[in-house]
Amino acid sequence: QYIAPVLAKFMSKHRDTTLRLYGPDSRPEGIPDWWTVETMGWTKKPYDYLKSLNGSVGIAPLQPDSEFNRSKAGVKALEYMARGILPLCQDYDQYTSIAPRDINLYSPILFAAAIDQWVDNLSYAYSNHQGEWGRRRRISGREVASEHTIERHAHAWADVYEKGLANVR
Repeated sequence: QYIAPVLAKFMSKHRDTTLRLYGPDSRPEGIPDWWTVETMGWTKKPYDYLKSLNGSVGIAPLQPDSEFNRSKAGVKALEYMARGILPLCQDYDQYTSIAPRDINLYSPILFAAAIDQWVDNLSYAYSNHQGEWGRRRRISGREVASEHTIERHAHAWADVYEKGLANVR
Protein backbone atom coordinates (compact mmCIF):
# COMPACT_ATOMS: atom_id res chain seq x y z
CA GLN A 1 0.00 0.00 0.00
CA TYR A 2 2.86 2.39 0.76
CA ILE A 3 4.44 2.07 -2.69
CA ALA A 4 1.21 1.86 -4.72
CA PRO A 5 0.98 5.64 -5.35
CA VAL A 6 4.61 5.64 -6.54
CA LEU A 7 3.97 2.81 -8.97
CA ALA A 8 0.77 4.44 -10.23
CA LYS A 9 2.56 7.71 -11.02
CA PHE A 10 5.61 6.04 -12.53
CA MET A 11 3.76 3.47 -14.64
CA SER A 12 1.46 6.15 -16.07
CA LYS A 13 4.53 8.03 -17.37
CA HIS A 14 6.47 4.97 -18.53
CA ARG A 15 3.97 2.61 -20.09
CA ASP A 16 6.65 0.43 -21.70
CA THR A 17 7.92 -0.66 -18.28
CA THR A 18 7.47 -4.19 -16.99
CA LEU A 19 6.76 -4.48 -13.29
CA ARG A 20 8.13 -7.75 -11.91
CA LEU A 21 6.68 -8.85 -8.57
CA TYR A 22 8.42 -11.51 -6.49
CA GLY A 23 6.20 -13.60 -4.25
CA PRO A 24 2.74 -13.62 -5.81
CA ASP A 25 1.84 -16.49 -8.13
CA SER A 26 -0.59 -14.38 -10.12
CA ARG A 27 -1.36 -10.76 -10.89
CA PRO A 28 -2.59 -9.09 -7.69
CA GLU A 29 -6.07 -7.58 -7.75
CA GLY A 30 -6.31 -3.85 -8.28
CA ILE A 31 -3.38 -3.47 -10.66
CA PRO A 32 -4.55 -1.62 -13.78
CA ASP A 33 -4.98 -3.88 -16.82
CA TRP A 34 -2.68 -1.75 -18.97
CA TRP A 35 0.35 -2.36 -16.72
CA THR A 36 2.72 -5.05 -17.96
CA VAL A 37 3.23 -7.27 -14.93
CA GLU A 38 5.25 -10.44 -14.44
CA THR A 39 4.81 -12.42 -11.25
CA MET A 40 7.51 -14.64 -9.89
CA GLY A 41 5.94 -17.02 -7.37
CA TRP A 42 7.48 -17.75 -4.02
CA THR A 43 10.59 -19.92 -4.13
CA LYS A 44 11.75 -22.04 -1.23
CA LYS A 45 15.42 -22.05 -2.14
CA PRO A 46 17.37 -18.77 -1.88
CA TYR A 47 19.53 -19.81 -4.85
CA ASP A 48 16.44 -20.11 -7.08
CA TYR A 49 15.20 -16.70 -5.95
CA LEU A 50 18.57 -15.02 -6.52
CA LYS A 51 18.93 -16.67 -9.92
CA SER A 52 15.51 -15.30 -10.90
CA LEU A 53 16.31 -11.69 -9.92
CA ASN A 54 16.39 -9.64 -13.07
CA GLY A 55 15.73 -6.09 -14.16
CA SER A 56 17.19 -2.63 -14.29
CA VAL A 57 15.95 -1.18 -11.00
CA GLY A 58 14.88 -3.00 -7.86
CA ILE A 59 12.78 -1.18 -5.31
CA ALA A 60 13.08 -1.78 -1.59
CA PRO A 61 10.45 0.26 0.23
CA LEU A 62 9.87 0.01 3.95
CA GLN A 63 6.64 1.12 5.59
CA PRO A 64 7.48 4.26 7.59
CA ASP A 65 7.30 4.05 11.39
CA SER A 66 6.96 0.28 11.49
CA GLU A 67 8.57 -1.66 14.32
CA PHE A 68 8.85 -4.67 12.01
CA ASN A 69 10.72 -2.70 9.36
CA ARG A 70 13.12 -1.21 11.91
CA SER A 71 14.24 -4.77 12.65
CA LYS A 72 15.03 -5.58 9.01
CA ALA A 73 18.47 -5.62 7.43
CA GLY A 74 19.58 -4.20 4.10
CA VAL A 75 19.92 -7.59 2.44
CA LYS A 76 17.55 -6.77 -0.42
CA ALA A 77 19.86 -3.97 -1.60
CA LEU A 78 22.83 -6.33 -1.48
CA GLU A 79 20.92 -8.95 -3.47
CA TYR A 80 20.06 -6.38 -6.13
CA MET A 81 23.60 -5.01 -6.31
CA ALA A 82 25.14 -8.49 -6.57
CA ARG A 83 22.92 -9.13 -9.59
CA GLY A 84 23.81 -5.79 -11.21
CA ILE A 85 20.40 -4.27 -10.47
CA LEU A 86 20.26 -0.66 -9.24
CA PRO A 87 18.51 -0.56 -5.85
CA LEU A 88 16.11 2.27 -5.09
CA CYS A 89 15.72 2.00 -1.33
CA GLN A 90 13.87 3.64 1.49
CA ASP A 91 16.08 6.29 3.08
CA TYR A 92 16.64 4.30 6.28
CA ASP A 93 19.72 3.10 8.16
CA GLN A 94 19.21 -0.46 6.92
CA TYR A 95 20.27 0.71 3.46
CA THR A 96 22.41 3.79 4.12
CA SER A 97 24.67 1.69 6.34
CA ILE A 98 25.47 -0.59 3.38
CA ALA A 99 26.32 2.14 0.90
CA PRO A 100 26.15 5.55 2.55
CA ARG A 101 24.59 8.43 0.71
CA ASP A 102 27.31 9.80 -1.49
CA ILE A 103 27.60 12.75 -3.82
CA ASN A 104 29.34 10.40 -6.23
CA LEU A 105 27.31 10.21 -9.43
CA TYR A 106 27.89 6.46 -9.54
CA SER A 107 26.86 5.66 -5.96
CA PRO A 108 25.40 2.14 -6.08
CA ILE A 109 22.09 2.95 -4.38
CA LEU A 110 19.43 5.58 -4.95
CA PHE A 111 17.52 6.64 -1.84
CA ALA A 112 14.00 8.00 -1.44
CA ALA A 113 11.80 9.04 1.44
CA ALA A 114 8.79 10.91 0.07
CA ILE A 115 6.57 9.60 -2.73
CA ASP A 116 7.75 12.31 -5.14
CA GLN A 117 11.39 11.30 -4.51
CA TRP A 118 10.53 7.70 -5.35
CA VAL A 119 8.89 8.74 -8.62
CA ASP A 120 11.71 11.14 -9.54
CA ASN A 121 14.42 8.55 -8.81
CA LEU A 122 12.59 5.81 -10.71
CA SER A 123 12.18 8.15 -13.68
CA TYR A 124 15.85 9.16 -13.51
CA ALA A 125 16.98 5.52 -13.38
CA TYR A 126 14.57 4.65 -16.21
CA SER A 127 16.11 7.34 -18.41
CA ASN A 128 19.71 6.54 -17.53
CA HIS A 129 19.98 2.79 -16.84
CA GLN A 130 21.77 2.21 -20.13
CA GLY A 131 25.11 3.70 -21.06
CA GLU A 132 28.03 4.74 -18.89
CA TRP A 133 25.94 5.87 -15.90
CA GLY A 134 24.16 2.53 -15.62
CA ARG A 135 27.31 0.50 -16.25
CA ARG A 136 29.30 2.33 -13.58
CA ARG A 137 26.49 2.00 -11.04
CA ARG A 138 26.26 -1.75 -11.72
CA ILE A 139 30.04 -2.13 -11.26
CA SER A 140 29.96 -0.02 -8.09
CA GLY A 141 27.04 -2.04 -6.72
CA ARG A 142 28.75 -5.35 -7.35
CA GLU A 143 31.87 -4.04 -5.58
CA VAL A 144 29.82 -3.03 -2.52
CA ALA A 145 27.97 -6.36 -2.50
CA SER A 146 31.25 -8.29 -2.71
CA GLU A 147 32.32 -6.72 0.59
CA HIS A 148 29.38 -8.43 2.33
CA THR A 149 30.05 -12.09 1.53
CA ILE A 150 30.26 -14.91 4.06
CA GLU A 151 33.86 -15.57 3.00
CA ARG A 152 34.88 -12.01 3.84
CA HIS A 153 33.22 -12.16 7.26
CA ALA A 154 33.88 -15.76 8.33
CA HIS A 155 36.46 -14.50 10.84
CA ALA A 156 33.74 -12.52 12.63
CA TRP A 157 31.64 -15.66 13.00
CA ALA A 158 34.67 -17.55 14.31
CA ASP A 159 35.41 -14.76 16.81
CA VAL A 160 31.85 -14.81 18.15
CA TYR A 161 31.91 -18.60 18.33
CA GLU A 162 35.21 -18.57 20.27
CA LYS A 163 33.90 -15.93 22.70
CA GLY A 164 30.76 -17.97 23.22
CA LEU A 165 32.82 -21.10 23.92
CA ALA A 166 34.91 -19.18 26.46
CA ASN A 167 31.72 -18.25 28.34
CA VAL A 168 30.55 -21.87 28.39
CA ARG A 169 33.79 -23.35 29.74
